[in-house]
Amino acid sequence: MNKISKTLLRQDGMGVEIGARIFLFILFLITDDATPFRRQIQPEEVWLYKFPHSEDFIRAKTVILCNVSISLFIIWIIYKINRNRNEAVASILGGSMSLLLSMVVPNFIKLVVGRPRPDFFARCYHGTDMPSDPEELAMAVCPGPEDMIIQGYKSFPSGHSSMAFGGMAYLSFYIAWSLKVFQRSQLPFPSLRLFVFLTPLILATLVAASRTCDYHHHWQDVTVGSILGIFLSYLSYRQGFPSFLESDDKASKIVPMSPPIRELAPLTGIRTF
Repeated sequence: MNKISKTLLRQDGMGVEIGARIFLFILFLITDDATPFRRQIQPEEVWLYKFPHSEDFIRAKTVILCNVSISLFIIWIIYKINRNRNEAVASILGGSMSLLLSMVVPNFIKLVVGRPRPDFFARCYHGTDMPSDPEELAMAVCPGPEDMIIQGYKSFPSGHSSMAFGGMAYLSFYIAWSLKVFQRSQLPFPSLRLFVFLTPLILATLVAASRTCDYHHHWQDVTVGSILGIFLSYLSYRQGFPSFLESDDKASKIVPMSPPIRELAPLTGIRTF
């Protein structure tokens, strides 16, 4: 075990940081299976919930796995270029917090709002004949599988969209800071650096858009979920880093995200404030 690893394990602050993330992950597991409020459907809005049911185009596990693997890969590449351990540790802490918050916060909102998904009645009458009369549909007691019905009331906001932007927007902010995408610098290939910054955001947008294509979310769900993910990712990013729009002289130091980051400074020779 190298000197940095031993130092991190000795710091109480790092234990708190890890514990907070474990707590958030447990909250996600609990809220993901919880029963939401069942919002009443009016006859005039029945058409909003009569779309066909299909499997997820992109599963939640795939979104989480891609977020983690892509982020760690990019952070590793930037670390190999910069050789800045403080920055690498801060980015992992911030990225993990951003992703977990974007998983937990939408779940709590889903439970409170209880909006039906676009394919709600296909879930409600899964395997049986669906009535055609809107009045009868609005007052129906769903005969379908209970687990499908429970998930059918978790439309707002989109968890996939929030998770996608919670991970990828944070990565874009970190790329913008590390590669000085929006700062006046002498670094070559400005267009290439801009493309690298935009790529994670494009991937997140595709994930969000897919949630309307498989009829699992309304466009409002996707919009709010995406905004929520970007907001949480920026909060997490700013906890550990300066604004990526700051000039070189102001952005030359990393704001410590937690006590362990500050205490790593003597080992790396980097000044913090």
